[in-house]
Amino acid sequence: MQESVKHAWYKGGKGALHPYKGETIPQYTDFQDNGKYSWVKSPTFYGDTVQVGPLARVLAWAAAKYEPGMRHLNRVIGMAESIAKTKIPLEALHSTIGRHAARSVVCASMVENLQQQWQLLVETSPGRREDLQQAGVPERRGERLRFPRGAARVLSHWVVIKDGAIKNYQRWCRPPGTPRRATSRTWPARTRPR
Repeated sequence: MQESVKHAWYKGGKGALHPYKGETIPQYTDFQDNGKYSWVKSPTFYGDTVQVGPLARVLAWAAAKYEPGMRHLNRVIGMAESIAKTKIPLEALHSTIGRHAARSVVCASMVENLQQQWQLLVETSPGRREDLQQAGVPERRGERLRFPRGAARVLSHWVVIKDGAIKNYQRWCRPPGTPRRATSRTWPARTRPR
């Protein structure tokens, strides 16, 4: 995974960088049709543009046969099939209505997950403080990655720690469809898995 600032209003020149090595130094210019035209960095995975968001997440769940996600996906597709009175294939999710369906599937899955987390929190009484973890810098040095989930975006935090302090921090947030719009100069993306 790398991000390029070639067409973004940031200082660059080092080519696409992994988020651990990324730099976010603003350098605004006017709109340049063949140059810099956006504040969005262009994400790539093995050199190809990527799609993120609820639809990508749901399709990954389907490919992995992830049970909680599949349960909600099958329920949504079942409701749509009963209304349309026809069988709806997974490929139909590649549409505007499919993206809305994917958002509802991710929302339902998140609600279920949050209910489980709430129950665990309630069960952790004040007398069981050993179950809680103290926040802080985990090591003297290293690289850390965190992917909090969001219903309509991908968000990650890339942190490089050196001598017990943060040396570099990059926040990577992509609303659904953004990479496609952000990397229009390199489109079309690879449509089949490697």
